[in-house]
Order: sequence, then C-alpha cells, then structure tokens
Amino acid sequence: RRRTGTARIDCERHLPRIRRGREEGGLRGRADAAGRPRRDGDAGQLTATRADVASPRILRSIAPRSEVIQVAGRDVTGTNPDKVFFPAPGGEGSPAGGGVPAPGTDTPITKLELVRYYLAVADGALRGAGGRPMALKRYPNGAAGPFLFQKRAPESRPAWIPTVTLSFPSGRTADEVVIEDAAQLAWVVNLGCLDLNPHPVRADDLDHPDELRVDLDPVPGVEWDDIRRVALVVRDALDDVGLVGWPKTSGNRGIHVNVRI
Repeated sequence: RRRTGTARIDCERHLPRIRRGREEGGLRGRADAAGRPRRDGDAGQLTATRADVASPRILRSIAPRSEVIQVAGRDVTGTNPDKVFFPAPGGEGSPAGGGVPAPGTDTPITKLELVRYYLAVADGALRGAGGRPMALKRYPNGAAGPFLFQKRAPESRPAWIPTVTLSFPSGRTADEVVIEDAAQLAWVVNLGCLDLNPHPVRADDLDHPDELRVDLDPVPGVEWDDIRRVALVVRDALDDVGLVGWPKTSGNRGIHVNVRI
C-alpha cells in the first residue's frame, strides 16, 4: 500500500516458513503474545513491509494458490480457487436472514466450483451472452459481499480475450469484453462475475440492437409473487404484438425478459 508502505500477503499455507523468516529477522510481521503471526480479519493474512514482499524467496513461498483449467484448447488460470463464493445458509460470511443459499446443498460453494458450473452450462450461457460486449459485474468477495460494475476490460487480460469499443452519448468510449467460447467464459467467471450482463447488441453490429430488454426490478416491499405476476402480464403484452419473451432471473429478486427483435 503506497500510503503506509505495507502490503498484505496470503500466508495461511506457509506459516512454518514465515515463522522461520521472522526468527531470522527476514520477515517483520506482527505477532501475538505467543509469538504467532497475527491474522488480520478472516482472510488469514499477515502484514509485512514492502521490502519483505520484494524478496524473491518470500514471494515464492507465499504465492497464493491457483489452479489451471484446460478449456477449449487454452489454459485458464483460476485464482484463489478455494475462496467461498456462496456461503452455506446461516454459516460464517452469510448476511443476516440466512444469507445466499448454496444451490441444492448446505455446504459452501467455492470460486472453482462456480467456474466448473458455468463450464457445465457453457452452451446455454454462450447462446445468451456470447458474441456481445458485456459489463463485468464483479463480486470480489462472493455473493455475500458488495459488487462493482466494470465497463472497461482489465488491462492485464490474456491475449485471447477479445474486446470491442463502445461509444456513449457523453462522447466517452470503453473497450468491453466479448466472450465467444468456454475458456473466455471461465476467465470472466474467475473475475468474480456471478451473473453475465451482455449488451443487447452483437459485437459485429453495434449500431443495430437485436434484443429488447424488459427489466422487472422490485423495490423494497414488493414480493416475488408480484414480480412473477407482472412477468405474465409482460408475456401477454408481447403476444399481442407477435413477440416472444424469454424470462430469466436477475440477481435474487428480479426477472429480465429478453425479446429477440
């Protein structure tokens, strides 16, 4: 951290090496009264000076775990694969009221399991979102944590992640990610994208939208059954003009109706 001169490093898996380093004067970490490295929060992290982190020996010993998945002829690196993205209902990390339940199970769902799930349904996911620029809705700490929208593609992306330049009424532009195969889908999910948010245009024809989006987004106090009933009214209204809508859940309370035009 530039302001304080410290950096946070994952050390859960390397405590013996770190303890030796501290005893030898090589790693100046914070410790408790018993001499154990002190954790900051729940992340299993140790605070070290920037000079400590710069050491190649230390960097090698404390590198966070990653896992490489071979998909569509490419190697996709999954970072922090064991990080919990869907906590077990009522478990640690769940928000008040029971949290975000892990689909079909009472055990937590990790980031790697989420990536594998998306790979299992890649055909359908790519039919809906493939070939379209998308904003990245990222949940860095999983479903129970806050999210952020990232319009512009990360600069550190692999060379096989395509982008397309979008222009906005303000005159500004943004190079947004386009996914076309399962490897690119896995890469996006590894960024913490729990759901996909493609634009209603195709990357090769940005001036002609080919989808109409009906967004049923409930305000507080509106029950799920109300949203469901409104979706049925949308279906009837579309049918009156000869259009077919395809509903899908949005977040955990809403419904999007996608209409091909």
